[in-house]
Amino acid sequence: MQVWVIAGWKRWIVKGILEFHPSTNIEIGFSAFGSTVSLPGTLRALKKDVFVSEMHVVITRMSDNAMHNFTWRAFKSNTFSAISMTPEAIELATSFNLPVAAPRPINVFFASADFASRYAQHAEELRNAWYSFGREKVNELGNQIATLVETPGFADNLFSEFSNGPVPLNLFTQLNHGFFWQSGNYRLDLHVRSASPTKSIKNSWRLSITDEDEQKLRLNSLTVLKELCGLQVQYYFIYKPYENVT
Repeated sequence: MQVWVIAGWKRWIVKGILEFHPSTNIEIGFSAFGSTVSLPGTLRALKKDVFVSEMHVVITRMSDNAMHNFTWRAFKSNTFSAISMTPEAIELATSFNLPVAAPRPINVFFASADFASRYAQHAEELRNAWYSFGREKVNELGNQIATLVETPGFADNLFSEFSNGPVPLNLFTQLNHGFFWQSGNYRLDLHVRSASPTKSIKNSWRLSITDEDEQKLRLNSLTVLKELCGLQVQYYFIYKPYENVT
């Protein structure tokens, strides 16, 4: 058989196959990105190189069939250190080529598709209120402010006082009303789209959130407010195994 025939057959007839192989655990969170999920695993191309164009997640809450869409936002580092406390490296999620000879370990960070637009006005009102509150405190404390700002916990104490005001309480209430991660069972569908060839694969898993999980994640609502005010924060996450849908 002629070489050009073989090359044409490989290029036009043979279609690449895309596989996702999960590893470790699914990370579930709630932050200033809204509801979030991170999926560690490995993408593998078979038969032919594949160009991965987009990934997204759809999660269904089984109790009421409420669905939540998550867009890919970033690739998190796959490097683990038991002693380092430095923040993990991330890069923006973008399309990429996946060669047959080079399976790609990934840890994809997905976030709520519409969270930012839904709460943008509330967030702006919160920042403005926080700045106004800060100016009032500077005027109230006068020369003492230079010493107080160096006191451990001063910013947290200031925020604690501020958080009882109408603007932060309104946003906190809104976040809790729209909170997605209620205790119960969920179905997670990962969609991976390729442009060459043009196709999509779907992997599905199930996960359960306990009452304790829900309460831990709900605590992040107040942490969201602190982050929007420019304060240092630490969020709670929960981790669930990949369980195949039966």
